[in-house]
Amino acid sequence: MPIPLFVFTLILLFGLLSYYLIFSCLSLPQELPKQKVAISGVSIIICAKNELENLRKNIPVWLKQQQIEFELVIVNHQSTDGSKAYLDDLKKQEKRLKVVHIERAQTSALKGKRFPLSVGVENAQYDYLVLSDADCYPNSPNHLFHVTKPLARGKDIVLGYSPYETRPGFVNHLVQYETTITALLYLSFARIGLPYMGVGRNLAYKKFLLSKEIFDESNTAHSGDDDLIIGKIANNINTAISTHPETFVYSHPPESFSQWIKQKQRHYSTARQYDYFKILLIGGFGGLNFLFYISLLMMLFTKINLLIVLGLYLSKLFLFIMFNYKNLKVLKMLDLIPRVIYQDTFWVIFLVYNHLKSLKANNGWS
Repeated sequence: MPIPLFVFTLILLFGLLSYYLIFSCLSLPQELPKQKVAISGVSIIICAKNELENLRKNIPVWLKQQQIEFELVIVNHQSTDGSKAYLDDLKKQEKRLKVVHIERAQTSALKGKRFPLSVGVENAQYDYLVLSDADCYPNSPNHLFHVTKPLARGKDIVLGYSPYETRPGFVNHLVQYETTITALLYLSFARIGLPYMGVGRNLAYKKFLLSKEIFDESNTAHSGDDDLIIGKIANNINTAISTHPETFVYSHPPESFSQWIKQKQRHYSTARQYDYFKILLIGGFGGLNFLFYISLLMMLFTKINLLIVLGLYLSKLFLFIMFNYKNLKVLKMLDLIPRVIYQDTFWVIFLVYNHLKSLKANNGWS
């Protein structure tokens, strides 16, 4: 029996266990400062380019928010699909809707999505901002009320959770699994005081903090509103997470595998601009998973008993479920558990494929 390979696999399994222990912190109660600050109102900022159908479906949902004064700022970035006419007509009927059209070519030094986002911040009336995307909608009319609670308690940043809608089919199941793993990573690390990213579909900021970073022309990030900005300004003091179900923001899922790959390439390319510590922190989980499955594959070509290989594989899945059951319950993703037995392997394959493909992709926001 090849003892070194077996021992190496066990070491990888214990490495994964350390991440699962961090994930388990996600469901622990979160302490917030006791003092309360009155929130006069919230500006929701959504940047859109050729998103007419999504705007038609999702703007009415955003406008149903309750318990807090708000405005909805839509930045229409050079759309050619009729978005301008629709937004201008809707603005006449809805006083809480503010529309800003960007009709000229981009001349700002700000790159990618940060340019329309900066326009949205400039036109925001309130000192508290909630960011989302055109293809997203809040889970509840009380979304703003709940997601801004940490801001009212003295926090400057709130990282929210944004799952995709559940649809039938293998691609949607894989999208759901990958999105859940990503959420477990960034939410749990933020929970233990190491925030490194958020998702632009569900973020809340104090305006002064975002304004300072978004207008920094030395920042060349294309993603702009999530990965690198959070990585630069978030810390264990000013950042909170929100996993209350009424703060979830749902997104329309990619309709094909190729569409999803294109979407994820931009995010993966941005991750290369993290500092080395965060690359090691985040990449460690993917790397451990990859090496674990490679080790199991190598075992199949040795004299190691097949039952031992199967036992190691099932042990990994059991540990993942055991340490994440409460988290999956909080994130309303318990239906993933029966699919873990095959989706975990496909997720690792996707992870490797997408990282390789993103190395040569052009990932600007368009």
